[in-house]
Amino acid sequence: MIKISLLKKLLTLSLAAVTLCGTLGACASAPTDSGSVDADLLTTQLTQPTQSTIATTKAPTTTLPTQPTYVPPMPDTENWTADASGSYAAYSTLIHDVTIDDSTSANDPPLPPLPAGETRLGYYEAKYAAVPPTIDGQNDDACWATVPWATIDQAWGYPIPADFTGRYKIVWNGSQLYYLVEITDDTLMAPYPDPLVDYYNNDCCELFIDENESGGDHTYNYNAFAYHCSIFGNVSDLGEDQQVHLFNNHVHYSIGRDGDKYLWEFAVTIYGEDFVYGQANTPVQLYAGKDMGFAVAYCYCGLTGTREGFIGSVPILGDDKNVAWEDASVFAHLKLTN
Repeated sequence: MIKISLLKKLLTLSLAAVTLCGTLGACASAPTDSGSVDADLLTTQLTQPTQSTIATTKAPTTTLPTQPTYVPPMPDTENWTADASGSYAAYSTLIHDVTIDDSTSANDPPLPPLPAGETRLGYYEAKYAAVPPTIDGQNDDACWATVPWATIDQAWGYPIPADFTGRYKIVWNGSQLYYLVEITDDTLMAPYPDPLVDYYNNDCCELFIDENESGGDHTYNYNAFAYHCSIFGNVSDLGEDQQVHLFNNHVHYSIGRDGDKYLWEFAVTIYGEDFVYGQANTPVQLYAGKDMGFAVAYCYCGLTGTREGFIGSVPILGDDKNVAWEDASVFAHLKLTN
């Protein structure tokens, strides 16, 4: 009788296992232990959300098209003639004259205090822009009035030139961060128009972005990006092959000029650390509550034709201030909000 009862129990367990396999579609995908089914483990796996499910619930439902990396042709500089100071800035097609009206800045909201537990200076909250700004090098878009200015005033290894001031604003929408960067510089210098050679010695804006705020080394990888944005429309950064590459289709921008004041207006498409240069890559969907790493800097070229200033938005501790190009751990915290 004991043997018959035991056989009945074994038969019941076998039928239950067959039913469970039919429900799952295949027993091969279920965890097993010596041929038996662990029901508790299966239940846990079936009820816990996957990472992709979590990401979907956080992000907007809009599907973005993949964007192949386009490497534009180099500018034809052979027939360019430098001015008396050695600069080729006159050949920039991005710069155009505008009227910069800063009279409304007094009405801008103040910078929020550092959140509890936030130890890094340079913290910024980027608001969602229901209507993104038009990239035209002007500050008249409604979204710019909703966010505060933050300063670019930290010396990164060079003294800050007397004629320089800098500040920025950031908003977001979809898969893009939008920047408004206001720079005062009495002489715009760009003696190196080739975007693959000495580009960092020109006057240029540099945007540092760590999509998931992971920090760490990004010298020759895409753990973070250091976009050097020239006055000629070329965007340079180092690649995994330790060579300089162009990322022009990542950053769309325009430069408005009013005297010695320049408004750089950017739309930056955000990619993650899984980015592969030269292949189709899907931009990252941004969402309210997302944390990112960032910094905004200006490379200042003096009349000597070399870098004489490097001014950033984030205080960097230690003796070596010029480390943001290789270490994302020194970036500040960017919080996306509604």
